[in-house]
Amino acid sequence: MYLWGNQLTGAVPTWLGNLSDLERLGLSRNQLTGTIPTSLGNLTNLQLLTLGDNELTGAIPSELQNLNSLEELRLWDNQLTGTVPSWLGNLSDLTQLNLGGNELTGSIPTQLQNLSELEELYLYGNNLTGTVPTWLGNLANLETIHLADNQLTGQIPPSLGNLAHLTRLRLQKNQLNGAIPSQLGNLSELERLELHGNQLTGPIPSQLGSLYGLTLLSLGDNELTGPIPSQLQNLRNLKELYLWDNQLTGAVPTWLGNLSDLERLVLSSNQLTGTIPTSLGNLTNLTYLTLGGNELTGAIPSQLQNLNNLEELRLWGNQLTGTVPTWLGSMTSLQVVHLHSNELTGTIPNQLGNLSNLQSLALSRNQLTGSIPSSLGNLSNLERLWLYDNQLTGQIPASFSNLTNLTVLELAGSNQLSGCVPAGLIDVAENDLADLGLPGC
Repeated sequence: MYLWGNQLTGAVPTWLGNLSDLERLGLSRNQLTGTIPTSLGNLTNLQLLTLGDNELTGAIPSELQNLNSLEELRLWDNQLTGTVPSWLGNLSDLTQLNLGGNELTGSIPTQLQNLSELEELYLYGNNLTGTVPTWLGNLANLETIHLADNQLTGQIPPSLGNLAHLTRLRLQKNQLNGAIPSQLGNLSELERLELHGNQLTGPIPSQLGSLYGLTLLSLGDNELTGPIPSQLQNLRNLKELYLWDNQLTGAVPTWLGNLSDLERLVLSSNQLTGTIPTSLGNLTNLTYLTLGGNELTGAIPSQLQNLNNLEELRLWGNQLTGTVPTWLGSMTSLQVVHLHSNELTGTIPNQLGNLSNLQSLALSRNQLTGSIPSSLGNLSNLERLWLYDNQLTGQIPASFSNLTNLTVLELAGSNQLSGCVPAGLIDVAENDLADLGLPGC
C-alpha cells in the first residue's frame, strides 16, 4: 500500500494492523499526526515500513520488534521521542534504518551491531549522545552512515576504515574531537566525506588523497592545522571542497586549478598566505569561490575572469592590493561580490553596473577613491550594498532610487560624500545614511 506524497491528515489507522498479508506500507510525506499504532506489530509479513516526513509523535512502539521480515524501516523527519530501541538489533533482515530528523535521545545501542545486512544507517538530526560506535566498522555491507546533527562526542573510530563499500560518511555537526583517522583513506568507494562542525584537530591526513571517487570533501569549522596536503590533487572527481574556519597555513595550492570538476571551493577563515593562484582561472565549472578571512596578498588575478559560471566571489578580509578589476563587469553570472576589508585602491569600475544578477556587493574598508558610479543604479536585483570606510567623494547617484530591492545600504564611515540623499533610500531597512548628515533630495 503506497499513499506517500499526498496531503493526508489524521492518525495512522489502527486497523492497518489487521491487513495481515501486507508486505509494503508507504505513508511518508503526508501530514499524519498522533503516535505509531502498536497494531502494526501484527504485520509479520511486512518488508517495508515508511512513515517518514509526517508529524508523528511519541516513542517507537516495542511491538514493531515482531516484524521479523522487515528490511527497511523509515521513520525519518517526524517528532518521535524516546531512545533508539535496542530491540532493533533483532530485526536481522534490515538493510535500511532511517530514524533521522526526530527528537530521539540516548546513545546508539550496541545491539545494532547485530544488523549484519545493514546497508544504510540514518540517525541524523536527533539529540543522540555518547560516541560513534567502534563496532560500526564490523557492519561490512554499510554504504551510508549519516549521524550528523547530534551531540556525539569522542573520536572518529579508525575501524570505519574497514567499510569497503561505504560511499557516504556524514558525521558533521557533532562534538567529535581528536585527529581524522588516516584509515579513512582506505574507503575506496567513498563519494562524500562530511566532518565539518566538530572539534577535530591535527593535520588533514594525506591518505585522503587516495579517495579517488570523492566528489565532496567537507572538513570546515574544525581546528585543523598545517598546510593543505598535496595528495588531495589526486581527487580528480571532486566537485565541492570545504575547508573553511580552521587554522590551515601555507599557500593556496596551485594544483587546485587542475581539479577541473570543482564547482565550490571554500577556504575562508584560515591563515593562508601568498597570492591567489592564477591557475584557479582554469576552474570553468566553479560557481562559488571564497578565500576570505586569510592573509592573502597581491592583486586579484585577471585569470579569474574565465570563471564564466561563477555566482559568488568572496575574497574579503585579506591584504589584497591593486584595483577592483574592470573585467568583473563581464562575469554576468555573479550574484555576490565581497571584496571588503582589503587594501584595494583606485575607483569603483563603471562596468560593475553590467552585473544584472548581482544581489550583494561589498567593497567597504578599502582605500577606494573617486565617486560612486551611477551605473550601480542599474543593478535592479541588488539587495545589499556596502561601500563605507573608503575615501569616496561626490554625490550619491540619483539612479540609486531605482534600487527598490535594497535591504542594506551603508555608505558612510570615512567617505566624504556630498549633495543629497535620493528619494526612497532613507526607507532601506538597514542604512547608515544619517551618519552622512545629508539632506533628502
